[in-house]
Amino acid sequence: ALTLAIKVNQVGYLPDAEKYGYLGLWMGDAGAYDFAESASSFEVRDATTHHVVLRGVPTLRHRAGTKTETVYKQDLSYENTWQLDLTPLQKPGRYYVAVPGMGRSFSFRVGGDVYIEPTRVAMNGVLHQRCGIELKAPYATPGVYRPACHRKNTEYGTMASDKLQSGDLVDSATDGKKYDLYGGHHDAGDWDPRSRLDYAENLLLLYELNSRAFTDRQFNIPEAGNGIPDLLDEARWSLDLWTRLQDDDGGVHSKVETNGDPLDGDVPDTDHLREFAFRKEPGASFRYAANAAWASMIWRDLGRKAEADALLARAVKAWNWGEAHLAEFSSFKGGSNGRCVDQLTFAAARLLQATGDSRYDAAFHQYSIMATDPMKAVAENDQYDQSLGSYTYARLPVGVGDAKLKSTIVASFEREFDAWRKAAETTNYRYLRSPYAPNTWGTGGLPAWLTRPAMTGALTRDVARQKS
Repeated sequence: ALTLAIKVNQVGYLPDAEKYGYLGLWMGDAGAYDFAESASSFEVRDATTHHVVLRGVPTLRHRAGTKTETVYKQDLSYENTWQLDLTPLQKPGRYYVAVPGMGRSFSFRVGGDVYIEPTRVAMNGVLHQRCGIELKAPYATPGVYRPACHRKNTEYGTMASDKLQSGDLVDSATDGKKYDLYGGHHDAGDWDPRSRLDYAENLLLLYELNSRAFTDRQFNIPEAGNGIPDLLDEARWSLDLWTRLQDDDGGVHSKVETNGDPLDGDVPDTDHLREFAFRKEPGASFRYAANAAWASMIWRDLGRKAEADALLARAVKAWNWGEAHLAEFSSFKGGSNGRCVDQLTFAAARLLQATGDSRYDAAFHQYSIMATDPMKAVAENDQYDQSLGSYTYARLPVGVGDAKLKSTIVASFEREFDAWRKAAETTNYRYLRSPYAPNTWGTGGLPAWLTRPAMTGALTRDVARQKS
């Protein structure tokens, strides 16, 4: 019989990875169940033949009421939890865990391809979050149709990017005209805001880390068949909103947002709220410059020279505008753009990579937190975040950039990873993220936390290759 007390990764496990299942049950007012006597062993069985392929002994990992988890010393699950070591299970196949006399888990797979289907599902979800596109067959989920939304609906405003949604956004000065600033992706379960450049950043990073895994016609998107890997087409949809937000002088408007949360009864294509493009800011301009320069190098490698040249030209113009206006914004910390100088380091590293121009190297050195203090972390919560710029700089080709600073950056990433790993070992159920992120809405076990460990892995492999 199936029991929810035996917990496994239902997505699956990679053959050569560490693998764990868990045994634990919180019963509400009845408290935590104690399996000390009833769970003296466990079995892994083939899901088809039911033959036992692995036997093991559960080991106690956490006692209910013991407040040891994360740096905040919490008890996050209120469970007595036993660990089931599945690491010896390496043969591809479908299995389940059984505890004699208790029941079995859901089935799971072991295989090198276990993340392919979840990636397809996730990317289909990203497609359905696109703003400004008509969603219909054969790309939309069967039965789903949505007209193009937020077209010719955006006014240019004068508010700063740290201004939150509120009705007083309607008091922002505009020219009374509405512009077709579509693109980007909607947020969470609604359709606002949509100026999420992290979509582009995360997808470009994913491609850079493992480009061989991504191809054209891999996902069900309208651009499939255009010769560009579909993952990059999705990144481009995010980036293109910001291209539309760039003025002729190179400056980039900081975001697009409506004056409030979606109204009851509205849907994306009938959104009745006024929509604004915020003022131009160096933070947004540098961030766009970084991503446009990054995309230009990828598109160039794909043989799309004209598009690559256009993206790089826009990146340089955005940099020039940001640099010219940096003094008046240098201490401004605005919305998702963060500190201007953090975005500057990201842009400097990507433009140095794309152009080889030493002025970007000088700018990176001037504003890099680790050029000032080698023992600093790449990011400190609510203070600064230079992780993307630092990662980029450390991965510059040999002979480009400062070798000593590169080593300093790699060491900082590795220190952070070690701290995160040690914190994950304190948690009842392992998950990797900053130990200083509280387990609350928006800060818990989000996949976004995995970007820095992924960057650390790439940097460590780079160092190993250079030594070999």
